[in-house]
Amino acid sequence: MVTLAFVAAALVLPATPAAATAQPQAPAPTYSAEACCTLCPRAADPGVYITRFMRDHRLTIQGVDDWLFRTEVDLATQFPVDETVMAASHEWSRNCAPMGPRFCSSILPQRGLLTADKLLPADRVHYDLATALRNYRLALQRFRDIGFIVPDYGRLVEQPDGTEYFFHRDGHWTPTARGARRC
Repeated sequence: MVTLAFVAAALVLPATPAAATAQPQAPAPTYSAEACCTLCPRAADPGVYITRFMRDHRLTIQGVDDWLFRTEVDLATQFPVDETVMAASHEWSRNCAPMGPRFCSSILPQRGLLTADKLLPADRVHYDLATALRNYRLALQRFRDIGFIVPDYGRLVEQPDGTEYFFHRDGHWTPTARGARRC
């Protein structure tokens, strides 16, 4: 068995090292692509948002400087607080209060609040920044009313300093934004 393996290996080896390197190299392939758009046109079709994850991103629209916004999340003007969550949070806070701890909740504003200036003019007219900011602060106050310490990131909307708190195409805060340090 070992002898057969040795013979088979000898048959696939080149006769000399020079013969192995003498073969011409194929040129590297080249590709070309034409830009069709900045955002896929299907992003405007509500029918493509079929999974739960995709429904959370409905509809994705293009902003200034390649910013992307999710119309139903980033541009929300209502900030409903689940009553079950509020009742459980209040109970938790009330039960822990005699032992001394206070709870802090950091409720970050949506991208629309902090980057409304990145919306295209046609979309900007449909986004009510004042209502969104007022309702965001009302949601914060609901947590304060049950004893939580809650910083007001709304100040970042009223006192912009040019910091990009979010990635252009992603709903997460940038690591350099330092938004929490401003509050």
